[in-house]
Amino acid sequence: MADRFFDTELCEKEWYHNLTALERCFFRDVLLSKCDCVGVWTPNQAQTDYILGTSSFDFRAVVKKCNGNIEVLESGKWFIVDFCDFQYGEL
Repeated sequence: MADRFFDTELCEKEWYHNLTALERCFFRDVLLSKCDCVGVWTPNQAQTDYILGTSSFDFRAVVKKCNGNIEVLESGKWFIVDFCDFQYGEL
């Protein structure tokens, strides 16, 4: 299991404030905890629904609300911008 640092200033960012409670849980509990070591997540509706305890959460709508912090790659995978910089510092 990967260890992850949590950006305590994330909660202070305006774009994060504008997310609903379920969207904030998705960003933190799904994206940040289930992405790989470089910040790439393969969209997975079943996994998302299980973690959030719902059966119909539209996670694709969150991309537009995250102020450019998520980039959808050509492969369909999601890249969390600045994930590596925050987790590992300057490499």
